Amino acid sequence: MQLILNRDTPRMDCQEGILEAGTAQYYTIEQPWNDDKPMHSCVPRGTYVLLPHTVVNGPLAGLNTWALENPDLGVFQEPNNSYDGSYPMRVACLIHPANQAWQLEGCIAPGKSRGLIDIGKGLLPSVLASKDAFSEIETLLGPMSTGHTLVIN
Repeated sequence: MQLILNRDTPRMDCQEGILEAGTAQYYTIEQPWNDDKPMHSCVPRGTYVLLPHTVVNGPLAGLNTWALENPDLGVFQEPNNSYDGSYPMRVACLIHPANQAWQLEGCIAPGKSRGLIDIGKGLLPSVLASKDAFSEIETLLGPMSTGHTLVIN
């Protein structure tokens, strides 16, 4: 399946978008564009292969998800020692549940709607029902399945 992410609202504190997955539609939140700085910027526009990925460490440990990969843009599922360095290398840029951009490190969080919520850093742009949206995407794609792409416009 091909997913399409149309980024629609760039802000100083986040990048919002709309994710199309078949006939389903979700809202997304990412970190804002920050000069392609790994872990502090949304990934560059382009086409990515979605690779099954299990989070090993941190608060998402054990989560089965998908990692974005596009070697031409320096985005890899795992570190790549043969990468030529034409862009900053990004590793483990994932699709996973979250509500606000500060909870992400170059990843994409889907949600069922948008809103402003305060979860410790003041009232900020957010996606809501992120776990529900992620679960629906997992059902659409098939858990840990392959053969999917994500186009980011």
